[in-house]
Amino acid sequence: MPHMESQSVRLCGLPLIADRRTRLLIVGSFPGSDSLLKQEYYGNLRNRFWKFVGAAHEQDYLHLTYKQRLAHLLVRRVGLWDVFASCVRNGSADTRIREAVLNDVTQLKTHAPSLRVVAFNGKKAATHAGIFAAQGCECCVLPSSSPANASVPVATQLEQWINVVRNYIMPS
Repeated sequence: MPHMESQSVRLCGLPLIADRRTRLLIVGSFPGSDSLLKQEYYGNLRNRFWKFVGAAHEQDYLHLTYKQRLAHLLVRRVGLWDVFASCVRNGSADTRIREAVLNDVTQLKTHAPSLRVVAFNGKKAATHAGIFAAQGCECCVLPSSSPANASVPVATQLEQWINVVRNYIMPS
């Protein structure tokens, strides 16, 4: 019997996590399967996101509930979102994203008027930097926190994350 790929369905992403004080928005491409199942950003336990941000904040996020993690980020003026609002995808790989619909960023500055910088979690998300730059945001690219990212040593990735997160959360 030939192998048949499961039928593709449209997946919906997670809501914007930001408030009027948010200065740094970390933007991924689209939540992975574990994140969608849990309805939590970076819900895959192997993803290094919470370790990287925790190191920058000198906070152990891994022992907090998801709600506590988000509260700590918002107090530190950091928000979360993804480039895509929905897509068709089998598995979690960015390379499998099809028929993607972009999030509407036109109201972003209304929701987060203090927003200054959008840091993209990986190159796939960064391919859409122009829509965020058009809203007056400075954009930068971080190495993907995905466990699949082996192109840069983890220590180098961590250093880059710490530098960006610490540099952009302080009020000017």
